[in-house]
Amino acid sequence: MGATHHNALILAGLAGMISVGCSQGPRRSAPASTAAAVASGSATYYQADSSASYTTSGGLQVSATPLRVTSVVASSPVSAGSPNVTPRVERDAFTDFGESDVVDAQAEPSGDLMYIVEANGTFRVVDTASMELVRAFPLFAEPLAPGRSLRQLTLVSPELAVVPTQGEGFEGLALFDPSTAQSSVDVQWFDLGGLSATWPAGSRNSQGVDVGDRPLQLTEITGVTLVGESVFLCAANTDAAGDHNPGAVVAMHLNQQERRLEARALIRTSAYNPTGMTRVGQQILVTNSGSFGQTGASIDVIDVQSAKRVGTVRFPERLADGRVPDPFGPVVVDPTGRYGYVGSMAQARLYTVDLAQQTYVEDLELPSQSTRNSTEDLTFAGDKLYVANQGDAALNVVDLEKQSVTRVAGFERESDANGQAKLDALVVKESSDGTGEVLAVVNDASADQTAEGQATLDKLTVR
Repeated sequence: MGATHHNALILAGLAGMISVGCSQGPRRSAPASTAAAVASGSATYYQADSSASYTTSGGLQVSATPLRVTSVVASSPVSAGSPNVTPRVERDAFTDFGESDVVDAQAEPSGDLMYIVEANGTFRVVDTASMELVRAFPLFAEPLAPGRSLRQLTLVSPELAVVPTQGEGFEGLALFDPSTAQSSVDVQWFDLGGLSATWPAGSRNSQGVDVGDRPLQLTEITGVTLVGESVFLCAANTDAAGDHNPGAVVAMHLNQQERRLEARALIRTSAYNPTGMTRVGQQILVTNSGSFGQTGASIDVIDVQSAKRVGTVRFPERLADGRVPDPFGPVVVDPTGRYGYVGSMAQARLYTVDLAQQTYVEDLELPSQSTRNSTEDLTFAGDKLYVANQGDAALNVVDLEKQSVTRVAGFERESDANGQAKLDALVVKESSDGTGEVLAVVNDASADQTAEGQATLDKLTVR
C-alpha cells in the first residue's frame, strides 16, 4: 500500500474455526466460540440511560404508523407555511471536491470541522463555519484500483477514525487521527484479506447450499468500531455468485505497540448480510439486512466485555403492505437510549425497535416522489430525526413525539432528469436557539454515467 503503514493481522487464541493468512506472518487457526458485540457506524458518544423510565411497547406491530406529512421546498428565503419546519438553504455552500462521489461525512463532536471520505480514497477536512477547505490528502499512497472501495467513516473518538476497505487484495481497516493526519504516511492499514471462518457442517448460504466444514474468506467489511483496545467488525460475506454466506462479527484486540490485530472471538450473525454497526455504551448493535429480497432481517445485540451475542431483535417476515423488511446500515439510538431507528435499503421507510425489550416495534412510511428510495443515512439532533432519502434527493425531518414528518426538497440538480443526483450524507448540528444546521452532501453523477461524479455540499438551516 505504498507509504501507508501495512499491518499484519495475527490470530491469537480464538475458539471455533477462524483462520487468517497474512503477508507478514504464518497462517494460524484455532477453535471457534460465540460472541456478541454492539457496533457503531456513526459519531455517537453518549451512553444509554439505564435509569430512565419508559412506557412499555405494545409489542410486535406490522402496520405502518401514519405520519402527518408536510412537504416544503427549501429556498432562500422560504415562505413560512410548514407548521413543523422552516428551511433556508444555501446551495453549493462548498464545492471544493475532486471528481469523485462522497462515501461518507462526519462532524467532529465539538467544533466546526467536517470530515469527508471520497470514493477515490481522498480524505477532506472542511471548516463548516467559513466553508473553507482545511486540508485534503489521499488515504493511500497508490490510487484505488477498479473494484476497490471504502465504507462508512467511523469516529471512534476525536483522535481516532476508522474506514473499512473492500475489494480483492484490499479487505482491511484504515486507522488514523482525523484531527492531525496530513498524508497516507499517517494512516495505518490492517490487511484482513486472509481472514476466513469455518462454520459447522450443515451451515447454509442464502440459497440453501451447505457451506459448512470448509474455510470461507470473510469479505465485505460493512461496519467497524473500537472500544478501548477491542475492535469489532462485521462482514457481509457475499460470494462470487452474489449469494450470502453466513454473516460474521469478529472481535479482535488492537496491539498498537506492535501494530497488529489479534483475533479474539468469532460470532455468526442471526441473519444474512450484516450492513452496519452501532455502539451503545457496552453493547454493539449489528444490523442484518437479510439476503436481497428474502425474509429474515434482524438486529443482533453483542456484549463488548464478553464478546458474545446477548440478544436479537427479529423483524417480521412481511410488512402490512406485503413487502419484505429491508433494514440497512447502522442503528441510530434516540437520546433516551430506549429506541433505535434504522433506515431502508430500497424503500421510503424507517424501522423502529425497542432496545430495552429487544423487540421490533413498527415501520414508519416516509413521503417520497421517487421509485428509487434508500434511507440508510439518518441522525438525531435534539428531538428530531433527520433522514436522507438518497434516491428521492430529499430530506425527511421526523418529529417522533408529534408523529409528523416534513419532506424538504430542493436538493435536486440538473441531472435529476436522468435520475442521477443523490442525497448521500448528512451532518446535523443543533444550536441553543433550537435552530438545526444540516450539511447535506449531494453526489451528482454525469447523465450518461461515463464520467466520475461531482459532489457538492448544501447548507440547510431548519427551525
